[in-house]
Amino acid sequence: MGVIRRENDWRLEKKEDGVYLITYKKEPKEKIITNDYSSDAILNEREDLTIPVTEVNEFSDVKQIFNTKNTNKKDTNLITESNNYEDDTDIPPAAIILSGFIGTYLIYQSGLNYTSYLFLIGSFLIVLSFIVIGLSYHIYRTKGIDEMFEFLFKTEEETNNTTNNDNKKSKTPPAPQKLKDKIYFERANQNCEWCEKRTDSPEIHHIKPRSEQGPNTETNLICLCPGCHSKSDKGGISRTKLNSKVKRQIKNENI
Repeated sequence: MGVIRRENDWRLEKKEDGVYLITYKKEPKEKIITNDYSSDAILNEREDLTIPVTEVNEFSDVKQIFNTKNTNKKDTNLITESNNYEDDTDIPPAAIILSGFIGTYLIYQSGLNYTSYLFLIGSFLIVLSFIVIGLSYHIYRTKGIDEMFEFLFKTEEETNNTTNNDNKKSKTPPAPQKLKDKIYFERANQNCEWCEKRTDSPEIHHIKPRSEQGPNTETNLICLCPGCHSKSDKGGISRTKLNSKVKRQIKNENI
């Protein structure tokens, strides 16, 4: 008698012939009775009211119930962990700025006693709010007011969802070789269309990038030498200037 099967924290124990006990972390979960069991006048295992009792024909049925039990427990743990994760919520940076007012109130309540825990907590909240204000101002100066508001009022989860959705957008495939050859030989006349110097290593550049679904059209493609292409990729040549250059090239080609 004793443990005859185990799976992680689950145990299948044999109490006596025809009587089996399923436990989880040593806690009884179910008693299983097979046809091999014979009750006596004093104790009948079938009448146990402390845990569920299941009657089956043979030991193979006991093993099947045990396997089902420990498998279901694993699934339940996974679901619980997933739900706990999804319940975690973020707060937008704007709420951190508001916490600065709470910090001011806590400092006031501390009587300006810098050794008080209220003073320390209040000071931390105020410093944190000033950091967010500084970041917001930097975003405003470099990217504009719309980006600043997006930073202030978007939670991390929303930002991740936006990024994931953007990543799911299809990327424009490379331009067909036939179209590249047409631009290089006919429109560009084997020259870089930006610096207008001869190039034997032409690189066809998407003015609106492929990652932003920039199309494979003559108006969105420009033939560049490797140097100008690298400069364009780094933002050294603006899209507006490249677009103007292509429009002039197309116009001259049609004259």
